[in-house]
Amino acid sequence: MRKIVIAIEGMHCVSCGMLIEGELEDVGGIYSADCNYQKGSCSLEVEDNFDAEIAVQVIHGINPSYRATLTQ
Repeated sequence: MRKIVIAIEGMHCVSCGMLIEGELEDVGGIYSADCNYQKGSCSLEVEDNFDAEIAVQVIHGINPSYRATLTQ
């Protein structure tokens, strides 16, 4: 297991973070998601071989105004 961090522009409230967390936690290979709209980031615990671009694409699919970028 490893941790990745994704910067997300466009989250405006706690509900935005909760929506993203729920969608990401439904993706195979992601064990947990913790989004913080105030910091504009989401920390993920994922399988070692997980492709982080999948999480970025899921975030973009939730709302096209979200801009997700892998930071770690």
